[in-house]
Amino acid sequence: MTIEGVRVMREGEMAPRLTLGGRWSEAERRARDYEKENIQLRQEIERLNSQVDSMIKDSVKVKSEAVAHEAKRRADHVMEKSRRAQENMMRQNLSQQSERICMSNEDLSHKSLALAFARKSISKQKIECNSLRSKLALAERKVSINDSENRKLIEIKFKQETKINKLEKALELERRAKDILLHAKQQKEKHVVLLLKERDRLRTQVRASINATTDPSAPTAVTPRTSSTSKEKGTPSYSTKRDTPYSAFSTTSF
Repeated sequence: MTIEGVRVMREGEMAPRLTLGGRWSEAERRARDYEKENIQLRQEIERLNSQVDSMIKDSVKVKSEAVAHEAKRRADHVMEKSRRAQENMMRQNLSQQSERICMSNEDLSHKSLALAFARKSISKQKIECNSLRSKLALAERKVSINDSENRKLIEIKFKQETKINKLEKALELERRAKDILLHAKQQKEKHVVLLLKERDRLRTQVRASINATTDPSAPTAVTPRTSSTSKEKGTPSYSTKRDTPYSAFSTTSF
């Protein structure tokens, strides 16, 4: 039986065992049990102190309280108080941890709500994205249709332009032909005027020759003078009466 075991034993238990014929074996057994309990309590206190030291890092107040609790551990009347204090501290720690867990649960609930809202927004955005994709596909189809229509219109425009160019060329040719015809008509009119003048001149010559044949005092042969216009135009001149085709000029009208 050790001294610490004797100190741990309560005073009310020692006296009756001494009076009951010296039952030291049972007292020693109880002292050993107390010693084991004290060892277990020491181990528990050390574990709790290690927990306190891990929870409250390098705090002087906690160290002083741990030393005070370690000093009071050896006394029986202080053992309960220290145990209660440790239990209270553990309860406080448990309450703090429960509060932290509640706060973390609230944070998790908020995060879950935010995640659900984000998922809903993502689903809505996916739906909008799908609708936009369908609209884009429809717009691409419309663009392709418009491109084909534009190609057709361009082909039609090209054909119309070619037709217009051909018509312009035809109109230009027609205008040139009209100009040529007008010029030819003007030249023909000038030539007709010259021919009419030549006819009138030949008629006068024929009449003069006829008058000369009826009049014996007149000369027998008359040599007409060819005009400059008839020479330029290639009109033949007649020197005698017999060679003059007066019948043709008299009967033909221009």
